[in-house]
Amino acid sequence: MCCDVRAAGGRARSDEREGFVLNQGPHALYRRGAGADVLGRLGVGFKGSPPHPVVSGYNEATGEPALLPTSAGSLLRSPVLGLLDKVRVARLLTTLPKLQSASFVALSAAEWIASLGLSSRGAGVISALTRVVTYAGDLERVSAGAAVAQLRLALEGNVVYLDGGWLSLVDGLVAAATSGGATVLEGERATALQARTDGTCEVRTPARTLRAASVVVAAGSPAAARALLPDAPPWELGAPATAACLDLGLRRVPATMVAYGLDQPVYLSTHSPNAHLAPRGGAVVHVMRYGARTSSEDRDQLWALARRCGIGERAMATRWRSPPDS
Repeated sequence: MCCDVRAAGGRARSDEREGFVLNQGPHALYRRGAGADVLGRLGVGFKGSPPHPVVSGYNEATGEPALLPTSAGSLLRSPVLGLLDKVRVARLLTTLPKLQSASFVALSAAEWIASLGLSSRGAGVISALTRVVTYAGDLERVSAGAAVAQLRLALEGNVVYLDGGWLSLVDGLVAAATSGGATVLEGERATALQARTDGTCEVRTPARTLRAASVVVAAGSPAAARALLPDAPPWELGAPATAACLDLGLRRVPATMVAYGLDQPVYLSTHSPNAHLAPRGGAVVHVMRYGARTSSEDRDQLWALARRCGIGERAMATRWRSPPDS
């Protein structure tokens, strides 16, 4: 089954190929985040498992993965950092739960990381962790407040990879909406919003005009959202965040299950067998670059990382690559 972006959920849906469930890019749910809280209040259940605990740091310049310090135990064993960096990262891991994210909103994530007094390699480690928890590559544009809040969520509650893929959440939300009396219109795009004098909104589609007390715009890009709004918002919508993704169904688990890029904004994670997404003995692996460029550049870089983690053509059962505009 191939994902239909016109169906409910769009690119939050999943592909099913040869017994593998492939999300369109790596998706994980924070166990203590706002999303899990809303799902609980709506009665939408989910099952899954946390990521593999051993993370490698990947340096593209050398091509060698090494144990990345993501906890107190791995910090002691990791060869990536020197002694001074280890002391400062340990202090950060200790103080992070106490930090107030609102205190850092005036800084970018890049500025905050630069203020930690780490070497370039130490800053690379924290930058890699920050990219993963914020799902963003340009840390100059990410608020340090948001970065600190996400790092705290990751440290305190971790994430889960969902059994059955991200589509399980889409199906659960659709079921909750329809049971509450909502009508889900699939394949019908909104073309304009218009504010009415009585405080309600009109949502126009090629087929009809709908009236609503409130509207949430999730149009896929800042430009698409801006085109729908009847008036320019009083705040900047920001630049689009892009990613290049390679989703792989493998016949066996790779030698390196998780790798974060230290000198490049890349990422590899094995979501199955932790989550139920693959046939017995198989694995689902997501490889991603934060910030898409050209298709050929991104493809070569993602495959280079996959090969360094022990993934060859013989292990391949199926694959999915994001379109250029993803």
